[in-house]
Amino acid sequence: MDPDTSNPRSATTRSDDAPANDRTRDAAAYARHQLARRRAKDAFFAGSAYSPLAPEQRRSFVGLAYYPPDLAYRLTGLRLEPVGDDHRPFEIETSDGQARTAYRLGRFLITVDGRDVELTAYRVGAASPDTTLFVPFRDLTSGHETYAAGRYLDLEPDRDGSWVIDFNDAYHPYCAYSDSFSCPLPPAENHLPVEIRAGERLAGTAGAAQAADHRPAGPQPGDRDGGP
Repeated sequence: MDPDTSNPRSATTRSDDAPANDRTRDAAAYARHQLARRRAKDAFFAGSAYSPLAPEQRRSFVGLAYYPPDLAYRLTGLRLEPVGDDHRPFEIETSDGQARTAYRLGRFLITVDGRDVELTAYRVGAASPDTTLFVPFRDLTSGHETYAAGRYLDLEPDRDGSWVIDFNDAYHPYCAYSDSFSCPLPPAENHLPVEIRAGERLAGTAGAAQAADHRPAGPQPGDRDGGP
């Protein structure tokens, strides 16, 4: 049966809809992809001039900590829903108390662990033609298994105009590593009432294997200010 495309949640596809053999094969390939990205992120943190770590931190750096890759947290075929009259700029709070101008670009309606939630996507700073969406969020792991201020996602549209939210790519802002960075804080509308046990986590916390993931090595967005 074709999905009901009038329902924005119905277009969401998850890996557990596939046959068992396909799921196993896809999960193994996906895990290899994520682990490669984690190794690249570690190399960036350990050796790049753009690393958020101070030189003395780099000397003892052994890698970032992550939850194991989990395709159940990769949501595909999403639509960016309009935000109505909320296109006006607003002030987003930051880790150092300096508010910055931000814009709401749309909302995603998703289901996580059987719970329907919304995530708002933003652009921080002056409007630009860049298609990247900034999605900061907190969840029930924040302050326990993950950084208390929250985590970030950077989203790009697929070729067909749909979107993917992959929480395995969730990462800590640079202010998690140094107070010298100013990081946008997730607005209350992106405080999720669920546990997102995917992506970057705090080292030494329960329930996740140590490894290393994130965006590919190289200068990161907001290298000097810890966020977009």
